[in-house]
Amino acid sequence: IGVFSIAAWAIAASFVVLFILKKTIGLRVTKEEEVDGLDIHEHKTNVYN
Repeated sequence: IGVFSIAAWAIAASFVVLFILKKTIGLRVTKEEEVDGLDIHEHKTNVYN
């Protein structure tokens, strides 16, 4: 019963954290940022040629 209790708690806690992140800063980048590369959009530099 302990394993199921911990699993349920972990799932619930993960859901709460991900829900809050999704509603505030979001979980994904835009399609343009994904295609161009995150190094350019986040750091203003091209790391890989």
